[in-house]
Amino acid sequence: MGNFYTNFLVVGPGQAEVAEFLSTQRRSAYITPSAGGVVVIYDEACDTQDVDEITSLGCTLSEHFNCPIVSSLNHDDDHLFMHLFVNGKQEAAYIWFLQAFSASWSICRHVRQLFLFPFLAMILFMPYVIFEVDRHQLIARLMGWPLWVLSGYSYIDHGELPPGLVKDSLIKTSAIKFTLE
Repeated sequence: MGNFYTNFLVVGPGQAEVAEFLSTQRRSAYITPSAGGVVVIYDEACDTQDVDEITSLGCTLSEHFNCPIVSSLNHDDDHLFMHLFVNGKQEAAYIWFLQAFSASWSICRHVRQLFLFPFLAMILFMPYVIFEVDRHQLIARLMGWPLWVLSGYSYIDHGELPPGLVKDSLIKTSAIKFTLE
């Protein structure tokens, strides 16, 4: 059995700011500390791999923070889906290798690493890899993103942390709202 995970890469805002917003939205999530100017969100509802839920949260995050959001979904290490959200809309999607060039261009342009476009396009264009987590790791290393993007809510919740991530450094938000009566 392969990997099953989803996450969001938030370019710009810090961990506390992201956690505060997710709390107001009543989202159960883990938020990583900032590394290289990015924060990773592992959202419980999105970990079901519901693309509509992922799109909704990606649009909401990009509109609220006015920054690019890159979502990743790895399904059984057979499929890697990536979406770029900008200004409350989905700007680009990578679902299969024929979208490699347009998705690479959009991602590199919005995260201000345009010089990496040909290399990202090459990685996304490779039609066959044995495990999609390997493709995702190549992308993370190329873009300078933490390898924390190779995980999801369920893994974190069960104590399976990606390399370099310490559980005490995470902020956990909850979907439950308590009221006193």
